[in-house]
Amino acid sequence: MNFNAAHLHLLVNHFPVEGVMFGVVLLVSGMARRSEEWMKAAMMVFILAGIAAVAAFLTGQSAAHLMLRLPGISRAAVHAHSNAAGYALTGASILGLFCLLGWYGLTARHISPWPRWFAPTCLLLSLIVTGLMAWTAYKGGEIRHPEARPGFHFPAPGPRQPPREAAPGYQPK
Repeated sequence: MNFNAAHLHLLVNHFPVEGVMFGVVLLVSGMARRSEEWMKAAMMVFILAGIAAVAAFLTGQSAAHLMLRLPGISRAAVHAHSNAAGYALTGASILGLFCLLGWYGLTARHISPWPRWFAPTCLLLSLIVTGLMAWTAYKGGEIRHPEARPGFHFPAPGPRQPPREAAPGYQPK
């Protein structure tokens, strides 16, 4: 197995995207239930997603250098993804720090409950970060997936081709 920076980036880059979305679900559920425990769990997920966003960004820089050496990889697509990742990293870092301060206020200083504005502000920030993460993921998909690129049209359906190595006795219809 040839493990490289691109593999590492692919391993790491999903957590910030999915983590923020999961955190939104936890936060909305916590707000609806008026459950401080669920909201604390959402804050922890946002903090971890912020840390993972740093790891995804750093591994992405190394992966970009490798990908640009491959034939058929668009420099413009790599740069568009990198620019989007910078915005997503900034948003995730702000969200993570905001939640860290809230977590500190709740646990270390024993302030309970949070101020009324804290959870709605966190929700607004997390929805913005979700959009930034989704845009970054979309731009990343355009690097290697032609079906995600603007203007791509799927070929017209034609006759089905048998698998390259058909099972013994396989007869195409």
